[in-house]
Order: sequence, then structure tokens, then C-alpha cells
Amino acid sequence: MNKKKIALEVFTWLITLFVVAIFFRTGMAKFAARGWWVDSFRMWGYPDWFRIAIGVIEVGGLLMLWPRVASYVSLTLAAVMVGAVGTLINATPNRRSITPVILIVLCCTIAALRWNQRLRVSAPVAERHADA
Repeated sequence: MNKKKIALEVFTWLITLFVVAIFFRTGMAKFAARGWWVDSFRMWGYPDWFRIAIGVIEVGGLLMLWPRVASYVSLTLAAVMVGAVGTLINATPNRRSITPVILIVLCCTIAALRWNQRLRVSAPVAERHADA
């Protein structure tokens, strides 16, 4: 590996660890029975199960530590953050909507950086032999 590739890999791991830490922390907080997230989801008109589902997806961001699925996981989290931006703009228009936008950019960056390492599902064996 040359120095440029090593630097890019270190950069990729640094932003991945940063994003994983943010999503893990906020995802775990969504499981609490009381608190800011409970009050906020209710204020926004979402049911409790939705808060828990979002928490599960965010904690699942730990899978970004596996480079073969990091692209898929980061794009899923980016989609969740698009919903967060929409919620914040609709319900509480203020500067807080910048955080999910930054997370969208970081998640898309991780997806792009890990795209060549993604897990590829090949066609079933019967289909491969039928085409031959």
C-alpha cells in the first residue's frame, strides 16, 4: 500500500468511528422510557414504536465497522437523517437541522469510500449454469 492509500484508509476509519459513535450514542438514548427523545417524538407526532425502531437502526450503525456492509448501512442511516431533516424543518425550524445534514454528508462519504469493498451477492448457482 502506498502512502496515499494508507492516508485514505485512515481517514475512512476516522470518520467511520466518529459517525458510529454518534449514532450509537443517540440510538441508545432512544430506548430510554423518559427523556428528551421520548418528549420530542411525541411532540413531533410519532408513536413510541417509531422512536424504538429508529434507535434500533441507529445502533445498527455499528455494522459500519464491517467494511463489506458499510456502504449499505451508511446509506440507510443517511436516509434516516433525511427524515430527521424533514421532521426538524416541519416541526421545529431552527439551527438544529444542520446536525442531520452533516451526518448525511458523512454517511454518503463513507458509502462512497467503502463502495468497492461492498458485499456482492452473486446469482444462484442454477442461474449461473443456465446462462453458460
